[in-house]
Amino acid sequence: MPLGYVVTNHHVVAESTEVRMEGGVAVELTRTPNRIEVVFPTGLPNRLVPTPALEATVYAADEALPRIK
Repeated sequence: MPLGYVVTNHHVVAESTEVRMEGGVAVELTRTPNRIEVVFPTGLPNRLVPTPALEATVYAADEALPRIK
């Protein structure tokens, strides 16, 4: 079983709200991530066949850190 850390941007794991126009009506959408999966790429020397998605756990999140672009 793979073991390690995955680093991502805070906005990927944080709740977010946005307003969109749908048919001329403003609709507020709230996205709340409740599950995060990690998928390893194929084609690497040690990953020649697809592997199943693995569920990840968030250990820390800091929105004060700069966004990685």
